[in-house]
Amino acid sequence: MNIAMIVHAYYLKDARVRRYAELLAHRGHRVDVLCLREMGEPLCEEHSGVRVYRMNISRRRGGMLSYIVEYCAAFIRAFWKLNMLCGKGNRYDLVHVHNFPNCLVFACVIQKCMGTKVILDVHDPMPELFCSKFKIGRHHPIIRFLLLEERVCTRFADYVIAANHFFRDVLVDRGCPPHKIGVVMNSPDHHFFDDGSRNARANEDGRPFNIIYVGTLAERYGLETALRAIARIRRDGAIPRLRLTIIPKIRNEGRYLEWTLQEVESLGLKDTLCLLDPVPHDRMPRILRGADLLVYTPLSDVHMDIALSLKIPEMIAVGRPVVASRLSVLKRYFGEDALFMFEPGDVDDCAEKILQAYRCPEETRLRVRKAQEMLREFCWDREQKKYLEVIDMLVRCSPRMA
Repeated sequence: MNIAMIVHAYYLKDARVRRYAELLAHRGHRVDVLCLREMGEPLCEEHSGVRVYRMNISRRRGGMLSYIVEYCAAFIRAFWKLNMLCGKGNRYDLVHVHNFPNCLVFACVIQKCMGTKVILDVHDPMPELFCSKFKIGRHHPIIRFLLLEERVCTRFADYVIAANHFFRDVLVDRGCPPHKIGVVMNSPDHHFFDDGSRNARANEDGRPFNIIYVGTLAERYGLETALRAIARIRRDGAIPRLRLTIIPKIRNEGRYLEWTLQEVESLGLKDTLCLLDPVPHDRMPRILRGADLLVYTPLSDVHMDIALSLKIPEMIAVGRPVVASRLSVLKRYFGEDALFMFEPGDVDDCAEKILQAYRCPEETRLRVRKAQEMLREFCWDREQKKYLEVIDMLVRCSPRMA
């Protein structure tokens, strides 16, 4: 089959999209990915059997208007590039579109009219995301528009994939037919993120105790909770040779990154901080194995409470503990006895859980082992089978492939 994927992200840094694309390529399908271009990346290259076509758009943090302009530009570029490829003889049997935005599914409207099957993969429900990002209510005109856009796009797609069961329930409640939506969880490939728990803890051979934060730098992610907890631990001298490594999701993280650096300085953590550039997914296993503990600190809201960060299962897969906000999604998939959970925004509770993970190595090992048992329920081997079943089902329903 000829398969195209459209994603408003950097391909090499998007683990979910790469797993899909490389899985299909390794099974003998031709896979073309249309994605964003980061500075210095080639416009076109082949990577692990996948042809990557980059569009001259980059991501940056900003206000609501800047996101709308960025999404409109992405749609126009994707529509143009997909049809240019089709005009050169590349007829696609399937187009797999990754949100956000959802409206990228209409970039393949011509192909759908010609019999191409279309998947919409909901990495995040946009109404909840915008409520969280911009602190607006459900009755805001933008949210009402996004609800309409979501309904139209899920109806247009031949099949909808949700990144977790919370997202599926939300979409079904808003009118997506239950028979055309399934769940493919964010889960690490165990061949890539193998268990590194046999490795010695970093502080045991004289190196610092390394706490790592990976992901978006924004107020709703509550990084200041971790900064203040670490400052308190350091002030008390409870963990000698402490280090905090921060890896942002994108380079242009905006004003919150500037605020974070100012907060680090005001808390006296400048010599503790190691700020890295965003890294390709290939390098992430080695980086996670070099950490002693992952902190994940979102504040509870309509989006953060139901969104599962892939970095948590990846950290668990390499055998490292996680200190995380007590969110509904984490309680559902892992539970209180697998992660060190603290009340969102509670600095004292966060500091206490970090110290508990540091001071109680046997308990930490038991929690990691429990988390790994829970992770097996949605390991990539299981999730990829569900995805391939969706592909097979759509192919069987396609008159072009009959």
